[in-house]
Parts: sequence; C-alpha cells; structure tokens
Amino acid sequence: MVANLPSNIKVGVINVSVAGCDIALYDKNNYQTYVSSGLASWMLDIKNGYDGNPYKYLVDIAKLAPERWCHQGHTLHQGETNTGDETWPAKVKGL
Repeated sequence: MVANLPSNIKVGVINVSVAGCDIALYDKNNYQTYVSSGLASWMLDIKNGYDGNPYKYLVDIAKLAPERWCHQGHTLHQGETNTGDETWPAKVKGL
C-alpha cells in the first residue's frame, strides 16, 4: 500500500511493542499496578528497553512529529492478550 502512495506522502511507524502484554501496560495512570502484578522477566526486560514506561516512550516520540513529519492519524495493534475483554474499547479510548 505504501509503495503505491505518491512520492510526497510519507508513512512513519513508531513501534513500541511488548510481546504478550495486556493493554494495561500502556495506561499512563495505572501501568505500574500492572507491572507490579508479576510480569515475566522477559517482558520486564522489553519494558525496560522503553525507559521503563512504554506509554511515555510512545508519547515522547510522537511529540517529535511536528519537527519531523505531519501526523495525520494513528493505528493501534495490541495483539491477543485482551481477547474477549469487553472493557477493551474503553481502555483503548483511554489511551
């Protein structure tokens, strides 16, 4: 799809991913509660690669947008951890 865009249109990707995590890891106000619930050590290692706070890392990079690109929208792919969670749409909206 991107290859077929006009040359003046650029698409950027900010990849902030922690395999297997619940969307709660990206809750700016309550992520520490999720982290303290007992994440696997490999998940903690990935989280720590984002300065310990994946949500803040994502926001900090997105704030660079006016300097580097024109932000027109975003896409979220969270994976399978919250399958069947009826509160998931509200959690996404909270992000």
